[in-house]
Formats: sequence, structure tokens, C-alpha cells
Amino acid sequence: EARLASGRGTIPSVFNPSFNPPSITLPDGYIAEVAAAPPLVERPMMAAFDEYGRLFVSESSGVNLNDKELDKKKPHSIKLLEDTDNDGIFDKSTVFADNMTFPQGALWLQDSLYVMSPPSLWRLEDTTGDGVADVREELVTGFKYTGNAADVHGPFLHQNGRIYWCHGRKGHTVVDTDTGRTVSDNKGARIWSCFPDGSDVQVHAGGGMDNPVEVDFMDNGDIVGSINLFYGRPRGDTLNHWIYGGV
Repeated sequence: EARLASGRGTIPSVFNPSFNPPSITLPDGYIAEVAAAPPLVERPMMAAFDEYGRLFVSESSGVNLNDKELDKKKPHSIKLLEDTDNDGIFDKSTVFADNMTFPQGALWLQDSLYVMSPPSLWRLEDTTGDGVADVREELVTGFKYTGNAADVHGPFLHQNGRIYWCHGRKGHTVVDTDTGRTVSDNKGARIWSCFPDGSDVQVHAGGGMDNPVEVDFMDNGDIVGSINLFYGRPRGDTLNHWIYGGV
């Protein structure tokens, strides 16, 4: 059944009147509801909820720039969406963090938003309660990128308390800021992890792929994830099981 419905069967007034969502094919018994749309959010990439039901959305500005231009202009942002009347539809949008190179992920943890935006893993915090991040802490850095989105994605929270993220085949030089030790200086794609304070940076697995995109965790702690361009025969998109130390 092809069906797309909002919570009330009509496009909410908070959305642009011209908003025309496409049809979606769903299994019997399922309904897709429009929860957010322009002008609240225009080009969402990844998102995460906090414990209050607010949604933090990594958003593209729609430009297509290389790494040098992205470093200079920092055109992308993170939106904070809120449902102020508890009807299941977001009706308020705030720019939580602007001047981002290319935010591709969001994780709400310990009253902070963790975001991968090359070349770094960032911790963003709103200490005043106005919906705008006033603390921006760079936890781990050294991940190269070109602007084609085949770079850093995440992070994601594991049951063991560590946060994990992906980095594509762009090259990296990552140093543990606590010890001064070079964790890895290489060109290959990797799955990474650290503690939420940025300490104990580790390579979990890597190699043989172009662009790992997302990480998830089984009940037993095993790590799986999706890859755009796995170098098999024929090469293509895959779902992988990443073992610690695996190549």
C-alpha cells in the first residue's frame, strides 16, 4: 500500500503550504507520518533524540563544496526541533549549532550532543537553556576529508560506554591528546572508538572498504554496520560484522 499521512491527515500549518511529500510504499498495517518538514528543516542527514523528545538534526545547507571551501565557509548546521504542544509534530526549530564543516551524525549523551564534523569529533553543550550550544569542545581530530561525504559518520553509543564512529578512505593522523601517542597514521578506512571525554582513542577495525557509514550493536556487544563501496567482487554496498582488530 502506498500511503503517506500526517498525524491529522493534512499537512500541518507549521509546514510550507507548497510542501508535497512523496508517496511511500509500506507493508500492510503501517502508516508513515510527517513529523517535520520545511521550513523547520530543509535537508536533514542524521538525527538523534534527547530524553525530552527533542530532535537534533544534522542538516546540509545544500551547497557542494570541497574541503578547503568547507573549512573556510563552514556552511552547515545542526537544528533543534521541538514539539511544543505534544501532538507528535515538530512545530519549533532552533539553530543549535552553526558554522559546521559537514556534520554527519548526532548522539545525545550526558547533557551534550556529540557530532562528527570533519576533521573532528565534537561535544556541543547548551549551558544556558536557550536551545543554542555555547560550548564546543573538540575531542578527537585528524580525519581528512574532501567534501564528498565519504568521511566521518557518527558517533554511536555502545553498551560498554564507549562511543564509536566511522571514517572513510581519506587518510588520517590521529594522536591521543592525553598521552601524545600516535594512534594511527594511515590512509585506509577505519572504525574508531573512545570514551565520551575523548580519552583512550582506539581503532576497532578497518581496511578493505571505501566509506563505512553507520554502526550498530548486537545484544552481545558485537558491532555491525553499513558500508558504501566494499571492495569485493563485484564491489558494492554491504552490511558488515566488524571484529576488534579485524581487517
